[in-house]
Amino acid sequence: MQKIRLFWAVNLPLDIRKKLCYIKDRLGEAGADAKWVEEENLHVTVKFLGDTDPGRVSEITESVSSRLKDLGSFMLEPQGMGFFPGAHSPRVLWVGLGGDVGTLGKVALAVEDAMEELGFPREGRRFSPHLTLSRIRSPRNVERLAGMVRDESAGIAGLGGFEVRELALMSSTLTRSGSIYRAVARVRLVD
Repeated sequence: MQKIRLFWAVNLPLDIRKKLCYIKDRLGEAGADAKWVEEENLHVTVKFLGDTDPGRVSEITESVSSRLKDLGSFMLEPQGMGFFPGAHSPRVLWVGLGGDVGTLGKVALAVEDAMEELGFPREGRRFSPHLTLSRIRSPRNVERLAGMVRDESAGIAGLGGFEVRELALMSSTLTRSGSIYRAVARVRLVD
């Protein structure tokens, strides 16, 4: 049976994605050699599972659902921008998160624990809540991009917050034109 590439994510509402794309388009004017994330693919990764037997989707979903059954919805908001691993040798341009990131951290830990019980390896690094805007491919115009990021970063906080009401188990299909993400299951949080 063919495996599917899975990850747990918080998907962003359309209005936040559109506002981020407006900023992304302005940053694109820097001319950096970057692969920008498409609007429909903007999300916060909670846990990457990798290639998984599709027959395990129910088991995976039920395990996370039982861990989150008492957790209510919570608020997040885009806040600031930066680079991984840093501005001197950037590989990823990210948008940070504010709001109830403590609850998001609890969600990530619960998902991590649930997935470990099912045989998925734990992450080797601490959970760092963010969403990826682009992946930097080369140093071309990176300094110009970094300057624009500094100028735009403060404005990110003004985009507004959003309520997280569910966690989505996403499939990722790699194509020549980029990744296609699709929700294969959802876990609702208590209202």
